[in-house]
Amino acid sequence: MARGRLGSRPLVMVAVSALASAAGTARAQTPPATTPDRAATAADAGHGDAGEGDEGWTRGKLWSLGGLAGLYTGVGIWAYFAWYHGKPRNPGWEWNGDGMFGVDTYAGGSDKLGHFYSTHVITRSTTEILLAGGWRRMPASLIAGGLAAVYFGLIEVKDAYYYEFSVGDFVSDLAGAGLGVLMVNRPEVDRLIDFRVDYRPTDEYIDGFKDGDVNFVEDYSGQRYILALHLSGIPSLTDSSWTRWGRYVDLVAGYQSRNYKPEPNDPMAIPSQHLFFGAALNLQSILEDIYGGPAIRGRSPASHRILHSVFEYVSPPFTTLRMAEAERSKEAM
Repeated sequence: MARGRLGSRPLVMVAVSALASAAGTARAQTPPATTPDRAATAADAGHGDAGEGDEGWTRGKLWSLGGLAGLYTGVGIWAYFAWYHGKPRNPGWEWNGDGMFGVDTYAGGSDKLGHFYSTHVITRSTTEILLAGGWRRMPASLIAGGLAAVYFGLIEVKDAYYYEFSVGDFVSDLAGAGLGVLMVNRPEVDRLIDFRVDYRPTDEYIDGFKDGDVNFVEDYSGQRYILALHLSGIPSLTDSSWTRWGRYVDLVAGYQSRNYKPEPNDPMAIPSQHLFFGAALNLQSILEDIYGGPAIRGRSPASHRILHSVFEYVSPPFTTLRMAEAERSKEAM
């Protein structure tokens, strides 16, 4: 059985992103420009600005690299004590065999989306740290995405000696980092989509937490991964007074596995997988109305930048309406 714990750390990844935003590095999800002022705010957000960044090895660049080194060191120490310290080693290299999204897999595929989500968020967040240090956008994103891919790849190598090397996990890691690089450098993509998680702790996890179990990352039954399409990101769609309501609506597709992990309290519970479609609130647009404009580096209040970043990666509970759903389960198979 593959160990999927590392790939599913929504709260940890969001905390990293919020810290980057607090440093003044969050970008704006700007609606389609309808006035010169709107166009200016898009440019101020820093997307694709070929002139941004300092030349040469400045102190800011070195400090930002040091920040990344410290971040990865801290995560590595935590991962060692969480999953490897005191664990028996395999007699040899073990790899593959976790089945991706198969109905008989140990997490029903949620672990793969967790890997994708983690490398996506950490790529974008560490890119912002490098941008704050004076790096240009493209090199910063490639460094951040490359480090995320290498780091998570090394985790899989270590897993091979304790659990197993999962090709599916590593492919998900690469895909998440790739999407992060794309969205950093293509503002039209960034304005159009988000990849988020809706997490609600299950009763099983809450019961375990009372007994000292803090392993929320494997509370897969409580995690819903959501791909959101912003209507506000479609050029001219929400410009008129008749369609302005679309700024506050996202069309979404989501995935959730239930009763895989943690072990359900009900012994008769059947593991199932759920693919759903619906609509969700675009909380970033609501924040723009509250604060009087988009979240822009160096101009917007820290609270706006932090909240904007959080809602880019998190769907708060009960802000998504499922309208259509497909399900399959082990019993049905």
